[in-house]
Amino acid sequence: MKHVMKEKGRHFESESNELKRRGKLIKDNLKQLQDEKYHALYKRVVCDILKIPIDLHPDTPDADVVCSEFGDKPNFSFQPLNHLSLGQNMRFLNIQSDVEGTFYLLNEAAILEHHLMTRVAGSHLRAHGLQQFVCPDMVKAFVVEGCGFNVCEMLEMENKGGAQNQMKNSDSEENLGKSRDHNLLLTGVSCFGFAAYLTAMNIQDSSLPLKYYSVGRNYMPVKNKELGLYSASQASCAAMFGVAPSAVAADRIFDEFLSITLSLYKKLRTVPFRVVQVGASNLRLMEAKRVDFYVWSAGFGSYFKLGELRLCNDYISRRLAIQHYGSDPGKGEDSCSNKNYVYTVDGVIIKFPSIVASLMESFQSKDGTCSMPKFN
Repeated sequence: MKHVMKEKGRHFESESNELKRRGKLIKDNLKQLQDEKYHALYKRVVCDILKIPIDLHPDTPDADVVCSEFGDKPNFSFQPLNHLSLGQNMRFLNIQSDVEGTFYLLNEAAILEHHLMTRVAGSHLRAHGLQQFVCPDMVKAFVVEGCGFNVCEMLEMENKGGAQNQMKNSDSEENLGKSRDHNLLLTGVSCFGFAAYLTAMNIQDSSLPLKYYSVGRNYMPVKNKELGLYSASQASCAAMFGVAPSAVAADRIFDEFLSITLSLYKKLRTVPFRVVQVGASNLRLMEAKRVDFYVWSAGFGSYFKLGELRLCNDYISRRLAIQHYGSDPGKGEDSCSNKNYVYTVDGVIIKFPSIVASLMESFQSKDGTCSMPKFN
């Protein structure tokens, strides 16, 4: 009898272990199926949600409008060269043929760009009370998404060889949803660096408005390698970022930043510029209003985009949980009450290699040489 009971016990134990093994296998399979369905849903739904645009600002026109032009276009009695030829003649420029959109500025061109960055733009922005930032070159993918850019499309561009952003820790779009918080994108000086700093921040009303600027490298896709410095994949630039407690206050910052930018351009009095109010059909999803800045190229006989300033209202702050609050006297200064999302204004307002290129072309001679002007 004892022997029979012992055998039954062994049988039940073996059967129990088998059931446990099957149960664990079913649980693991269900988890895998749920993960696959979630990531498939993420790719399909979240990427579509990112396509929902912000409300337009009342000042935004239906189509692009040229607001102003200033600076005199040079007149030549000969066919002017572009900066690519001039740069080689003067040993000012070395374009890298093996890596699209990369270049070396040499000699006087390098000195001029450094002077424009530090002594002209940097000093000008500080003089107007903006706080200086040094932005990181790389930010997490969710910050880029929060700013309204579609990382899925960026990955597709990268796979085609045309993206500005180099993803790390991710080999494919399928991995994006699984580890999107850890993916890093190369962005440089842009709205992304400022937004990453402010993500999930609660800002006391007494600290607003915030007005930041940064000078450094910006990274972007190469649109046309034949345009040289006007379409480089990386370029030194200046960017501004403003944070306001309301739409009215954000409008004021936008107007202030626009005035600061135009006064900076007018310091470069020998360079012809164009200012364009962007029409609704050409705005990005996160933009309620945008103004674009263009610089004249005597060598190509055309204007090229130099920078932009845009009003995003609370589009970015809602996605990245950037809020402001007023202190409650009854609960102490550090208590948060009446939280609301902030409003933002930002823009890469000037790219210095484009200025250098325009100056080379504007101050050239018939013999294929050029001279660099001096700026205080």
